[in-house]
Amino acid sequence: MTSKFPDAKIIGTVAVTHSDFADDTIWEDCYALQCDGGCMEPIIMDGGRAICDPNRRPCNGDIAVIELENGNRIVKRLVMMPPPDMLNLAAGSNVMALVMIEQINPYRGYTIAADKIVSVHK
Repeated sequence: MTSKFPDAKIIGTVAVTHSDFADDTIWEDCYALQCDGGCMEPIIMDGGRAICDPNRRPCNGDIAVIELENGNRIVKRLVMMPPPDMLNLAAGSNVMALVMIEQINPYRGYTIAADKIVSVHK
């Protein structure tokens, strides 16, 4: 299996239950990232690893990998993710969809314009 992000840094950790290993097909599109920094400690430790599944849409409250249009990837907790139909508003619209995220250590909240986000993976 080849990674869709061969040059990606490994940036987090994830708990996996025994039943998750019963079906190998759930791992087909997954990729690993390594954490660089302690802004999500103690949930994700600096240097820890995360397995991400691009096929699982994260929900509010989930820890997620956010890929930005400039190529950077960040790991943050989703505070508020707009519904999918709000993410691609028509050009010229006077409504801007925002994604609200937060880091843990030190606590800080952010907003990112949805049109600056390429993907969000759980």
